[in-house]
Amino acid sequence: MEPSRPGTGELVAGAGGFLLLLVMFLPWFGIDASFVLPNSDRTITIAERSLNAWQSFAAIDLLLAATGSLALSLVAARRAFALRCR
Repeated sequence: MEPSRPGTGELVAGAGGFLLLLVMFLPWFGIDASFVLPNSDRTITIAERSLNAWQSFAAIDLLLAATGSLALSLVAARRAFALRCR
């Protein structure tokens, strides 16, 4: 196998991994609601609250982070291999 720079597919995978890790810190879910309790004149208002992936998920956030990291490491490993074999 002749060493070369990362191919288009590897660069797309790396960019996707980077974007996945970046987006995990942005708001994913939000709520802004107001409602009246039944049989009462009391109104409850929930101010705008948003959650990112780290706050929203119990374990899948770790799987998403691992997927993004693996995609980035694919590009890094390919680049390191190409530099080492020069």
